[in-house]
Amino acid sequence: MRTTIAAAIGAVTLSLALTACCHPAENVLEQLTEDQIGADVDINADGNGGVKVETEGGSYAVGNNVQLPDNFPKDVPHPDEAKLASVFDASGTYMLMFDDISKSEVDAGK
Repeated sequence: MRTTIAAAIGAVTLSLALTACCHPAENVLEQLTEDQIGADVDINADGNGGVKVETEGGSYAVGNNVQLPDNFPKDVPHPDEAKLASVFDASGTYMLMFDDISKSEVDAGK
């Protein structure tokens, strides 16, 4: 199931990035993706290069204004000063990607 979700999210994100989509394209991509994976998909482009894809099994966000999910564990350390570039959340399993992380933050184990 996670493989299907990840594949769908990757395909949709790539399609959105390549077409610089507008709202009608989001609806077409949602329908095509839903037909392929057999699940509801919600795709939202923020107009500033960011995209959020949500399915019943999780979500993926990439762009300039990505935020940690509300349900992200508070006791998990993460860099304070680095820019969050993308978040993958699949039922409480997370993958975070940061930009502009300093060597001192890496060395500090943040």
